[in-house]
Amino acid sequence: LVPSASSTSTSATAEPGDQPTMCQSPERLSMTSATSHTALPPLPYDRDRMASGIVHLGLGAFHRAHQAVFTHRAISQLPASEALAWGTVGVSMRSAAVSNQMTPQDCLYTVHERSATSTRVLLVGSILRCLVAREDPRALVDLLAAPEVRIVSLTVTEKGYCYDPASRELDLKHPDIVHDLEPGNAYAPCSAIGAIVSALGERRAHGVEPFTVLSCDNLPDNGKTLRRCCLAFARAIDADLAAWIERHVKFPSTMVDGIVPATTGDDIARACAADGDLRGVHDAAAVMCEPFRQWVVEDDFGSLGRPPWELAGAQLVRDVSPFENAKLRCLNGCHSTLAYLGSLCGFRTIAECVGYPALARVASVFLAKDVMPALEAPPGVDMGAYCDSILERFANPALQHTTRQIAMDGSQKLPQRLLATARACIARPRQPESPAMHVLPLSLAAWIHYATTTADLDDPLAAAFTRIADETRAKGPSATLRAMLAVGEVFGDDGLATNPALVDPTREHLEALSSAGRDPAAIKAYVSAFAAKL
Repeated sequence: LVPSASSTSTSATAEPGDQPTMCQSPERLSMTSATSHTALPPLPYDRDRMASGIVHLGLGAFHRAHQAVFTHRAISQLPASEALAWGTVGVSMRSAAVSNQMTPQDCLYTVHERSATSTRVLLVGSILRCLVAREDPRALVDLLAAPEVRIVSLTVTEKGYCYDPASRELDLKHPDIVHDLEPGNAYAPCSAIGAIVSALGERRAHGVEPFTVLSCDNLPDNGKTLRRCCLAFARAIDADLAAWIERHVKFPSTMVDGIVPATTGDDIARACAADGDLRGVHDAAAVMCEPFRQWVVEDDFGSLGRPPWELAGAQLVRDVSPFENAKLRCLNGCHSTLAYLGSLCGFRTIAECVGYPALARVASVFLAKDVMPALEAPPGVDMGAYCDSILERFANPALQHTTRQIAMDGSQKLPQRLLATARACIARPRQPESPAMHVLPLSLAAWIHYATTTADLDDPLAAAFTRIADETRAKGPSATLRAMLAVGEVFGDDGLATNPALVDPTREHLEALSSAGRDPAAIKAYVSAFAAKL
């Protein structure tokens, strides 16, 4: 979110992720080839002497295109001696794919900022080495416990928190949490929560100051949510440790913003071609993104400090909540609306969605009539200009951001992206004849239809949704709706799932979508007719 006094360019948020890529090239990216074969300037900091001041959990494309770039640019402006404290170790929690891409090339990689007309390439060296937690969980705990580590940051996606999305409380029955709570598994954690708490226990036992824990995921009050999860885990193993964490460990909240689609093999091939951006050098870990990125950070860090990210354009504020709420409900809510409706209409990318006039109209009305009237604007932000810019960002033809990528893990995303707005719309005063929501019930119906008709659904609750689809298919869409609304992990228990202001229009839309099945032409016709009435 950009204050109205400055540029109004605003981005949408990507989901972290990487696809293994292949490219045949005579030379791999390295400290040597980066300066000898490309036009990229040398790194202005001494990587060989840098300490691992930051450990980042979740080494996907989003982190490498976002927080790692802020760190790179910030330490690039520091005196050499001050920059030495702020190297990063990147940790993949499960897959070795990113480590296998980065390690052979000195953990260097390039960021390709793509606008509609040009590409700017940035060489990033702030990540010093990679670790795969699943391969050596003890090494992760030892790393986090090391005194030189000052900040542990995360982009592990919503499901990486092992929490209930509706209540935002740690799910003590989650298989990863159950594993990590076993007394013999303190040094073999498989969850981020387990690793963080285990390492904090080690630091406490050895008199080492605690690191700051910095969530950079799309969660409401992400710092508070992560703190609550860590405290719940700690209380389950050691009440004294939980009390120490509660007193001494900082969990600032953040808002992250930037479009980062998954890198494809074609992206790598074009970049490493002889006439490509890297002039024949092969970067297997390259990431593609839009030119815009934003980071709003609550300035509440522990005694071990932080890098001066404000030198790189980050906004350090006292309260992230207004920025976070606006971004989650506007950007992410609109993203999800387009992803589910667009996928049902047969569109592969978000740019294709906003290029279809009916979907562009639906998205515009969603922002103007559902989200903005029920939202507190962040200080200094022109929300009209902000929302106007969203579809411009989504329309960038250089970013092949797929509807499937955004649609994944919907059960984890809907509470903050759509249902928070639904609750706010229902609560706000309105004329008796005015609907509580205009577009949001269609967004919800599209998600339900998508979740119950997609054979290879990528969602932690996919099995439950498949079971609902099988059990209600013969009973009709009203039965499907009732069963989906009864999923407490998504809709909670505050009465939203039975409120007629949401349920009745959602049922009407779901009946129409169910009649259309998965026929893109029929769904396009319905969406077009709906948009014409808005």
